[in-house]
This record gives sequence, structure tokens and C-alpha cells, in this order.
Amino acid sequence: MAEANLNYQLIKTTHAAREADDQRMENRKKNLIILVLQWLADEGYVESARQLERETNLDVTKYDVCDNVDLYTIIQEYESYFYVKFNRYPKLTKKNGPT
Repeated sequence: MAEANLNYQLIKTTHAAREADDQRMENRKKNLIILVLQWLADEGYVESARQLERETNLDVTKYDVCDNVDLYTIIQEYESYFYVKFNRYPKLTKKNGPT
């Protein structure tokens, strides 16, 4: 009986951890979309921002990017981190081959 209870607790804990991971992933996606929307609007791509907002069905009036964060800063920080860790800058884009 104790073993069955232990298995149940393990399954319950595993499920809770998986749900927390899924929630973090959803929050990450939402935050990324909001950052991209803000970047598009800041760079003058207003119609693209509106289209992205329509396609995601995300109520962006509920959210705003924090004052100390923007997409440019995040990329800059990542490049610095990568350089310190690997002594080279990351390659973020690449050319497509002939199609």
C-alpha cells in the first residue's frame, strides 16, 4: 500500500513539474511576441505589428515591455555572454543556399 502511495506521489509531482515547465514555455512565447511587437512598433513597422497582434490573438493592451528590456538589449547581452563563454560571437543568422 505504501508503495502505491509513493508511486502516486511521484506521478503527481512529475505531472506538476511538467505543467510548470509548460506554463514557463507559454509565458516565454508570450513575452517574445510582446517584445517583437514592441520592436516592430518602435522601428516603424506599425502595420506588421498590427498583423502580428491579430494573428496571435493576444490582448497586448494587458501587457507592456518593461523599461529596462528591449529586443536589441537582449541580443546584445546574449552576444556578450556568448563571447565571454566561447571567446567568439554567436552566429544568429545565415545565408540560405540556392533554391
